Amino acid sequence: MSTALMVSREAEGSSADPASYPRGYAALLTPTMCVADDDDARSLVRFDVVRAKDKEGGASTVAIGFWAMLVLTVPLVTVTVVRQIRDDRNTTHGLMMLASAAAVWLLTVTILGTLRPDGDAAFIVFFAPVLLVTVLLMSVSLALFANTPVVVRREGLRIATLVPAAIGGAIALTLVTSIGWVFTFDRWIPLMMVLPFVMIPGALMISELVGYALYALVYGRAHRRVTEADVIVVLGAGLSGESVTPLLAGRLDKAIDVYRAIATASGSSPLIVVSGGQGADEVISEAAAMASYLSEHSEVPDDHVLLEDKSTNTEENLTNTREMLASRAVEARRIVVVTSDFHVLRSASLTQRLDMPGVIVVGSPTARYYLPSGFLREFAASVVYYRRANIAIWALFTGIWVAMMAAGLLIGAHQDYVDEPDISSHALHQARTP
Repeated sequence: MSTALMVSREAEGSSADPASYPRGYAALLTPTMCVADDDDARSLVRFDVVRAKDKEGGASTVAIGFWAMLVLTVPLVTVTVVRQIRDDRNTTHGLMMLASAAAVWLLTVTILGTLRPDGDAAFIVFFAPVLLVTVLLMSVSLALFANTPVVVRREGLRIATLVPAAIGGAIALTLVTSIGWVFTFDRWIPLMMVLPFVMIPGALMISELVGYALYALVYGRAHRRVTEADVIVVLGAGLSGESVTPLLAGRLDKAIDVYRAIATASGSSPLIVVSGGQGADEVISEAAAMASYLSEHSEVPDDHVLLEDKSTNTEENLTNTREMLASRAVEARRIVVVTSDFHVLRSASLTQRLDMPGVIVVGSPTARYYLPSGFLREFAASVVYYRRANIAIWALFTGIWVAMMAAGLLIGAHQDYVDEPDISSHALHQARTP
C-alpha cells in the first residue's frame, strides 16, 4: 500500500489542480502533494490520507516517512544530549535542542498519520504548533517594537538601544513574507520563486534566536544554586564617577550571595576576583570601585578580594584573571563567574573557547526594560562570532532552492519538447502524398 498526502482546499474562484502549476513544478510537487477541490472540507486546509495500491506492493509512503524520520531523530537527539552532558557551555546547544524538538514533532506527526490515517490527530499535531509559534513570534515582534522607545528614553539613542526594533522588524518581515509565500504559492509563480530569498535568512535568524533564548533559560536555571567554588570572578560593567552603576552593583550583590551560600554549604571562604580596568572616561578602575563596594556591603575579608584592573572586555577579564591566579599559585579547580543574566550564556561559551574547565557562570537580575536590549545585543555578538557558519548554512539552503527552481524549469522544458508534435515529419509525409 502507498499513502499519498492530499491537501484539500475549498474552491474560491481559483483552481487548485496541479495542472495549474507551470510545467516541471507540478512534476516536482505531485510525488508528495496532490491538490484537489473538496466542497465538504471542514476547514480551509486539511489532511486526507488516500490509500492506493502500490505497483510493487511495497511499504506505504507514510511507513517510509516514519522510518526516515526515526533514523534522523534518534541520532540527532542522542548527539544533542551527549554534547550537553560533556560540556553545557556551548551556545549551539540551543539550536541542537530546537532541531531535536522539531524532529520529534515531525516523527510524532508521522506516527499519528500511520496509526490513524483517517483521523485528524496528525493534522492537529502538525498545524497547532505552527499556529502557536506564529502567534508567539508576532507577539514578540510587537513587544520588541514597544520596548524600543522605553530603552531609548532611559539609555539614550544608540545603535545598541535600537537592536530590539531591528530584531522585531526582521521577525515581522519574515512572518509576513512566509504567509505571503503560502498564499501565492499556486497563484503568482514569480513571487513564489523570489520570496524564499527573504524567508531563508529570516528563518535562520529566528531559529538561532529561539534556540539561543531557549538554552539561555535552560543554562541559567541549571546553575541557579552554587554551593562549591574556589574562586568567584565578578565581571566589570562600567562606573558612574567613582561608584559602581546599578548594573554592576547587581553583579556584586549576586557575588556576595554566592559567597555566603558557599560558606554555609562547605564552610570554606572562596576568593573573590573583581575584574575590570579603567576606561578613558573613568577616574578609577572598575576593580577598585568593586573592591570598595564589597568592603562596604559585605563581610568578605579584604585579603579574600583580588583586583584585576587591566582588562577592557570580557575575554580579557577571563584571560587576565586566569593568568593572575596562576602567578599567585592559586588552586582554582572550580570557578564561578558572576555577570548579568543577559550576559551569562555568551560568557559561558567564552570560557569554553578559552579552555577553562570547571567554570560555571551565574547571572544577576537586570531591570526589565533593559533585558531585551542587553540579551539581543549578546545574541547579535554570538551571530557575528559564528558568521562563517551562518553564511554557509544560508548558502546551502539558498542553493537548494535555486536547484529546485532550475530542476523545475528543466523538467518543464523537457515536457514541452516531448509534447510537441513532430511537425517536420508530418510536413515531409504531406509532401510525399500525391
